[in-house]
Amino acid sequence: MKLELTGEIPLNFDIRKASADDVRRGESLVIPATLALLLVAFGSLIAALIPLAVGQLAIATTLAIRDSWRSAGTCPFWFRIWPPCLGWV
Repeated sequence: MKLELTGEIPLNFDIRKASADDVRRGESLVIPATLALLLVAFGSLIAALIPLAVGQLAIATTLAIRDSWRSAGTCPFWFRIWPPCLGWV
């Protein structure tokens, strides 16, 4: 017997999993290429790593702030008209 689930929840799960896999694969290609270009541009490993580190820190900070707003069940005033907040409140 084979059991398959359909509907919005399984579909969203599959889409998120496929998106996460695509992002992981894309990052594994783009980050080394970016580092190589930055090495050529700056001529130093440390100087090339700084923009990558700042970018990673910005992404991590943004995700942490977003998750703290979600867990609090609130949304900042300036985001009330922005679509990502519509489902939060």
